[in-house]
Amino acid sequence: MARTVISQSLSTQQSPNSYLLEIQNLEVSFDGLKVVDELNLCVNPGEVRVLIGANGAGKTTTMDLISGKIKASKGKILFKGLNITNWESDKIARAGIGRKFQIPSVFKDLTVAENMQVAFCFNPSLFLNVYRCLQRKEHERISEILDLVGLTELSQQPARLLSHGQTQWLEIGMVLAQNPKLVLLDEPTAGMTVQETRKTAEIVNSLRGQHAILVVEHDMTFVRDICHIITVMHQGKKLAEGTISEIENNPDVLAAYLGNGGISHA
Repeated sequence: MARTVISQSLSTQQSPNSYLLEIQNLEVSFDGLKVVDELNLCVNPGEVRVLIGANGAGKTTTMDLISGKIKASKGKILFKGLNITNWESDKIARAGIGRKFQIPSVFKDLTVAENMQVAFCFNPSLFLNVYRCLQRKEHERISEILDLVGLTELSQQPARLLSHGQTQWLEIGMVLAQNPKLVLLDEPTAGMTVQETRKTAEIVNSLRGQHAILVVEHDMTFVRDICHIITVMHQGKKLAEGTISEIENNPDVLAAYLGNGGISHA
C-alpha cells in the first residue's frame, strides 16, 4: 500500500528552524516487532496536531517515546532544537513537555486547589508541595487555570468526588500549571459524555497559540472540532498527513482506517 504524505500540511510549509518538535526516523521494537517504524513528524509552536489510527498503530507508543516513558532504539527527538532522545521523563518535563495520560492521575484525597498547588512544584515531597506558601502570581495562575477548565466552583472539593470528565479536566489543569511549550494529551475524551467531550474541545481550542498540543484520539467528532493538522499512523509508520478534508479524501486512509463514511463516521 502506498504511504502518502500530504505536502500541503502546515508542518511542511514551515522552515526546519521553526519546529517546536521534530521526530526523525524514530523506531522502537518490542519482542522483535517494530511498534514505531521510521517515523518522521514535525509540530510547530502553537499548533494542535492530532494522531489517529487503529489500535496498535503506534500512537501512544510515540507519546511514550516523546515523554521519556520508553526509550527509542533508533532515530532522534528534537525539542526546541535540542536533542532529547532517551532523556529521563522528569528532565523532559522540566524542558517544557507536559503529558496527560489516558487514565487520570490526581491525588484523590486532596482538594482540587491542593492538586493544582502540587502541580506548581517540582519538589518530590507531597507534604512540602501542599503546605508551601504560594506567591500571589501563582494563586492568580491557579485561579485562571481552574476557570479555564471549569472547576472554579469545585476548588475546595476533594478530587475523589469529581466526575470522570471533571477529573480529566483537573489533570489537564495540572499539566498546564507547569506552563509547558508542548502538551501531550492521550485520548483525553475517553469515557466522557457528549457534553463533557464538547467542553474538552472548548478547553483545547482556548489553548491554541499558547501551547503546541499533540493529541491521540479516537473520537472523530472531537478531532474535527480541534485539529489544525492530522497525522495518520498505520503499523508504526506515518501513512498520511494533512487537513481534515485532505485526510477524508485520501484513499489510503479510507482503506486503512476511516472507511467510506470518512472522519464523521469513523
